[in-house]
Amino acid sequence: MRCIHVFPRFKENDMIESIRKKYDYLYGLIEPHITLVFPFESDISSEVLKRDVELKLMEFKPFKLSTSHVEVSGDYGYYLFLLIDQGKDILKSLSEELYQGQLKPYQASWDYKPHITIGRFENGKDMLAAYNDISSLEVSFETVVDRVYIEVIGDKEESIIDYTIEF
Repeated sequence: MRCIHVFPRFKENDMIESIRKKYDYLYGLIEPHITLVFPFESDISSEVLKRDVELKLMEFKPFKLSTSHVEVSGDYGYYLFLLIDQGKDILKSLSEELYQGQLKPYQASWDYKPHITIGRFENGKDMLAAYNDISSLEVSFETVVDRVYIEVIGDKEESIIDYTIEF
């Protein structure tokens, strides 16, 4: 399985990671991230995928990214999302561009909403309890995004970076 992500480098990553440690079972396996292309399996070679992504990113430049607030999401499971404010339109454009061509068959069926997952839950009750626990925290963070990562998901769901591609 592979994915394509942005790993935002916030000064406050420790705060985000402390929340994830408590509420996200992927804590320690992958850094806080914004998924652009969701997990997919294909026979596309790493080199071909890298070239394709490089070509698609040629028109993009580094951009500012900021978070706005935490939101619960019960549409496709039970999650806490740290939503993206500034930069969300660029992230949407990046995702749309990456899904053109050879990755089109792997496009998700839901509307893309740029976010960082900070909690994953078995049920809505646990999700809402976690939301109530952290809803008063200041979650406004800023950074600059200047690269994307092609990731391989390991057997234990760990993140293995295959390629880093700068804008």
